[in-house]
Amino acid sequence: VFVSYLKGICFSVFLLRRNIMLEDIVKNHICFLSGEVVHSKGIGKLVGMPTADIIIDDLEKLPPMGVYSSTVTLDNKIYISVTNIGKRPTIDNDDTITVETHILDFFDDIYYKTIELHLFHMLRAQKKFKTLSELREQFYLDCQNTKAYFGVSLLENKADTETTMHIGELDINVKKRLVFLRGEQIVLTTKEFDVLCLLVKHPGWAYSKDQIYESVWNEPANGYYHPVENTICQLRKKLQPISGSCTFIKTIVGFGYKFSEI
Repeated sequence: VFVSYLKGICFSVFLLRRNIMLEDIVKNHICFLSGEVVHSKGIGKLVGMPTADIIIDDLEKLPPMGVYSSTVTLDNKIYISVTNIGKRPTIDNDDTITVETHILDFFDDIYYKTIELHLFHMLRAQKKFKTLSELREQFYLDCQNTKAYFGVSLLENKADTETTMHIGELDINVKKRLVFLRGEQIVLTTKEFDVLCLLVKHPGWAYSKDQIYESVWNEPANGYYHPVENTICQLRKKLQPISGSCTFIKTIVGFGYKFSEI
C-alpha cells in the first residue's frame, strides 16, 4: 500500500461536475491506496452490501477509521465507491483493521485484481448499529451522499448515455423511452422501463431485489420486494406474447433477476 496525491487528468469528469480544482485536491492531501482484491468472509454480499476487500501491508499509512466517498480505478476505468476503513462492529467482533469498498452499480468478479482506491471525502466515523437493518439504511444514505458529492446518479451509465440499446431483437430508445421487440412496440410504465433498462445494460448480470429497488425507487428496500416482483411480472407478461417461449428475464432463486444474454 502506498499514499500519494491524485493525478487530475483521469478524474476530469468528476472534477468538472463538482467544479473542484486540482490545486484544491492536492492541498487537501487526498489519500491514494492500491492493493489486491482478496476473498473475505463474504458477509457483505449476504446482506446486500458486497465489497472489494484490499490487502493492506502497512496500517500506519491508513487515514483515520471511517466511511469515505471514493473512487476505484480498475482496468483504466473509474467507478464511484463507498469505502470503509477500520473494523466492522455491527457485523462481527473481529478487531482486524480492514479496507473494503463497495463499488456502486458494479457486479464483476475482480478477485485477485489490483485496484487503485482514491479517498475524496470522509462521510462519517464508524458506528455500531443495533441491527443489520439499521446498518443497511445507513449504508444506503452513504451511497446517496457519495452520489451527491460527485454529482452523479447511480443509474448514470450505459442506459443513460447511449441513445439506443440493441440486445438481439430487443431495441430500446433511452431518450424517447420506447421499447421494440422484433419490430413491435412494447408499451411500458415508467418503472417497468427503468427496471428493464437496469437489467438490459448488463445482460447476464444478476441483480438482487434490493439493488433493483434501491436503483429504481431511490430508497432503501428494507426487505420490501413486492414492487420489484410485481414489475418483473408485468414485464414478462408484456414481452411474452412477442417473445413466445423465450424468457428474457430469468429468476435467480433466493436472490433476484438477470436479463438473459440473447
